Amino acid sequence: MNLENIGFIHCDAQGSESFIFARAIKTIKKFRPVILYENNKEYAKYLYNNVCKNYPRWKKESNFDLKKYCMETLNYSKCIDKFNNSVDTLLIP
Repeated sequence: MNLENIGFIHCDAQGSESFIFARAIKTIKKFRPVILYENNKEYAKYLYNNVCKNYPRWKKESNFDLKKYCMETLNYSKCIDKFNNSVDTLLIP
């Protein structure tokens, strides 16, 4: 994807967010977008567990912690858990 800029990412993948974001590290690092994502593995445990079971080579991705990566590695300025009284997390560079 020959993208010139990304300012915002919204991801609601029913518990599979860690798999998606683990493969988007370069993009996130390059563009440092505001990120809004569903942060509730308990809610979507069925799908998460199925991905882990059926794709064991993705074990590393299943443990990716987007919040930790953005806050500690990229030094994002703000993290709001339960954004707007939901299961979402908002990360602001």
